[in-house]
Amino acid sequence: MFVIIKNIPQQLSKRQLEELLKTTVADTFWSGNGKVVDVEMIQAESRMGMIIEYHCVALIEPEAVAKRVIRILNGRSYFDVRFRVAEYVVRNWHNDRREDGRYKHMAREKRGGDRRRHLRIYSRRF
Repeated sequence: MFVIIKNIPQQLSKRQLEELLKTTVADTFWSGNGKVVDVEMIQAESRMGMIIEYHCVALIEPEAVAKRVIRILNGRSYFDVRFRVAEYVVRNWHNDRREDGRYKHMAREKRGGDRRRHLRIYSRRF
């Protein structure tokens, strides 16, 4: 299962985050043996090129361990910043609710203002 950690501190490195996830996975004794398969750091930039947000997407297996990691880390503070941890869902047209007949009117709705933030997303390398 993919897990996303939102708004992580800038000074937190990929290695530190991997260690935090691995120790959290190791503490999930009752959920079985789990492992952190992959960790990817992501940065969001504004149109002006200023980095404004850092996020992390991690692949944790099995699903029961990933759900327990979400419960443990969600709301936990690190470097005086609270983590927001959730399941990362990959969206495509197969799982888009608006394609179903019940929500088609919502897809055609044209709003007056655009709420998107127009950010550029890059993978952060260390």
